[in-house]
Amino acid sequence: MATATASASLVRGDVCRTAPKPAGRVQPPPACRFDRQFWLLLFLTTAVLVPRSFLIARAHSESCDDDYHLARGLAFWTRTIGARDLDLNDPPLAEGLIALPMLATNLLTGRAADDCQLYDQPGRAELVARGVALGNAALALPLFALVFLWCRHVYGARSAWLASTVLLVDPTITALIPIPVLDILGVEGILLGCWLAWRYFEAPTTPRLVACGLGIGLALMLKHTAVALPPVVLALAALHWVAKPWWERQEWGTWRAALGGRVRALATLGVLAVASIWALSLFDVSPPISRVHSLHAESQAHAAQATPARSLRVATEKALRLTEPWPAGSYLRAFRSGLGHGIGGHACYLFGERRVEGWRYYFPAVATYKVPLGIGAVLLLGLVSVAWDRPRWAEWGLFIPCVAWGAFMINSKVNIGFRHFLPAYVFLIMLSSRCLASRANLWSIAAWTALAMAGLHVASYHPDYLCYINFPRHKPYLAISDSNVDWGQSLKQVREWIDARPAHGRPVSLYYFGKTTQPNVEYYLGDRVRKLTDRDPPPTDGLLIISPVQEAGVYDARDAYAALRSEEPIAMIGHSMLVYDLDALGRGKPFEWTPGGRASDAR
Repeated sequence: MATATASASLVRGDVCRTAPKPAGRVQPPPACRFDRQFWLLLFLTTAVLVPRSFLIARAHSESCDDDYHLARGLAFWTRTIGARDLDLNDPPLAEGLIALPMLATNLLTGRAADDCQLYDQPGRAELVARGVALGNAALALPLFALVFLWCRHVYGARSAWLASTVLLVDPTITALIPIPVLDILGVEGILLGCWLAWRYFEAPTTPRLVACGLGIGLALMLKHTAVALPPVVLALAALHWVAKPWWERQEWGTWRAALGGRVRALATLGVLAVASIWALSLFDVSPPISRVHSLHAESQAHAAQATPARSLRVATEKALRLTEPWPAGSYLRAFRSGLGHGIGGHACYLFGERRVEGWRYYFPAVATYKVPLGIGAVLLLGLVSVAWDRPRWAEWGLFIPCVAWGAFMINSKVNIGFRHFLPAYVFLIMLSSRCLASRANLWSIAAWTALAMAGLHVASYHPDYLCYINFPRHKPYLAISDSNVDWGQSLKQVREWIDARPAHGRPVSLYYFGKTTQPNVEYYLGDRVRKLTDRDPPPTDGLLIISPVQEAGVYDARDAYAALRSEEPIAMIGHSMLVYDLDALGRGKPFEWTPGGRASDAR
């Protein structure tokens, strides 16, 4: 009777009741009507996320990509993406969710629902930023809930608390939650899709099949990193329907009898995913390609230097009539753009070298700078724990996605931030929580002590978690760059620094990571600084406040500021913006720059 009850519990997927495990394994939590630990986890997570996100938003200005995502989020709700011919690098649903506080602000203040202006009246940018930060904190809660539930199901409560706390401490996740970027929602969608798929294959039922199909569609609509989800689902299907029966020496006739139903189940998943994508695009019907972009692509395809791949792509798009309205056209538009970005690559920087197609070792290399040492110790403990706690079947649900997204991101040509590696990183953290699955005492003390030390070091960067480096290095921004060290978020802090230290008539020049001609610089700094662009010659006197990205010359073909790499700044604002006294460097004379970017030795 007990065995039958436990089996029924597994089919239902109860959170508080699981099947008994062999001796020496994690004992399941007792049956309960009220899941106290789960709700305690949500309460404590909310108590940390909400005030911390608010304080980060209050301290920082908008990052480089904020206006991009907010504009597309508002266009999603007003269904004007196609009419405005907007380029989309990712599906618009996540941008729509992130832009909800701005939409509500517009409606409350009587502005147009698609008005994405931030700087046309005092206080508006700050109001929107704080609303977005609080909204994103709420949107991030499912990530912690899923990690807790899944780890508890696989390893037990101790491991679930450890994995959730690691996510709460990690500086990259902390930095991304308050700002309108898609990385956290993208990880949530991937985690949810994998969790629903694992639950379905473990105990197939019609409700779980429907939930899995809808979850796949949701993940694909949040961020393009979820494109690896369908192959992962197929891998999980092969694990349960092919590898497991073979391992258990199931008879061929039994397996063949179930094949038809399993093929229909996979087809149903595909249909549900496609249908949910259309529904989540608000039943959008629009051209995936604008006629302007189509004509431009055709002209490039007929150019003398056009590649066969480009010509084939243009011919295929023309044959499919992608300039005509399609269901979920906004998603197809985003997929086309994201695919082109992924194939073409992005300007990347690592250890002083610049490439367009990136490096296969980029994310492991950046991890040595961005992952706190204490969290690294927890990851190591998880690896070592395999020696005393052999892998269990349920870990396949974590291991396969971890390997899949690890391989996917390592082969990515867009190497501009550790944030893109988060899907694999979160699964790796969950797997590492196994170190507390069967041994408590000493290993618990080691894991929690390492995590506490990581938390203290991460907190020392408050509120500049985006710039976190795990231990002191000399000019680490010359090794890693872009959103790893700066994202244009420090304009408020620059203003405070300038106001606290009068320049006494000396000019102050600003060369920051972003479009200096955008209204945000004028909004926050007014006439306090001389705004430099990549077309302006470097200043020769006064104070220079420069982004570490610009000092490294990541996006500056001139590399005009290379001379600063051998100099020491007099201050660092917000753990990112560097301050140089050009008068002191010039020793009383104008600081001279050569065309190659090296300072003149005539000083």
